[in-house]
Amino acid sequence: MPMAATTQVQDLKQDHWLQDQVLPQPDCDFYILVTWQHARHEISLWYVLYQWLWAIWHIFWCVASILHQGSYYGIYLTNWTYTMIAIRTLYTAVLMAYAHRNYVSTGCLPGRMGWSMKVLWILQSITNYPSLLVTATFWAALWSPGMPIGVWNIILHVCNSVYVWVDMLVSAAPVRILHFTWPLMYLLAYLIFAVVYFCTGGTNPWGGHAIYPILDFNHLSFTVPLVICLGVAAPLMQMVVWILHRRRVCLRRKVLGRRESLVPWI
Repeated sequence: MPMAATTQVQDLKQDHWLQDQVLPQPDCDFYILVTWQHARHEISLWYVLYQWLWAIWHIFWCVASILHQGSYYGIYLTNWTYTMIAIRTLYTAVLMAYAHRNYVSTGCLPGRMGWSMKVLWILQSITNYPSLLVTATFWAALWSPGMPIGVWNIILHVCNSVYVWVDMLVSAAPVRILHFTWPLMYLLAYLIFAVVYFCTGGTNPWGGHAIYPILDFNHLSFTVPLVICLGVAAPLMQMVVWILHRRRVCLRRKVLGRRESLVPWI
């Protein structure tokens, strides 16, 4: 077996499948540290500022989008997901500021992860795959050549995924394959909403009953297979995210050395 494949199998075995399926118990250091920092015993001020800049950016555009779309804002998965990103970044920024203040006053990092860090991990899990899904689905199935792109499509259908990839590269937060259950439940909640909205006569801004053309429940022969495919894609995308997470860890190990690893099971 090639060395790269062997490494992936070993990493998979070390992923603590059953123990970590819902909410594992790693040190909460991973959520407040940068992947590329040398010292594990300090919180970088620039990382706190980085989180606040993202929070301000997403909150600004979330509020602007609500004002722009009005009462129809809440019907779109794009907006659900962008709102969750805004909540996630604000929550992360507040946690980082609190942890940094404690670090400055005590010189210590938090110990085992408490409920606040568990909430953060859930927010990360339910925004990563849906953000990538929103971007891929919009550009592959909803946008067509000749349609104006516009600033809103750039913000809501490009910048959302850019944030996910950048934060995945910067943050030391671990990824678990079986955590695809969180985005799957999130997407199921939206699907239930879309069905109820359709059945109760809800309309889109153009007067139609389908929120998206691909979610027209008058054509179940098309919509049902599509929904099933998106559900099947959840664990596959989580696997892709996990592989990228492992590559990030391995790259850090090569750059800074194995003894500097932030992840204890490597």
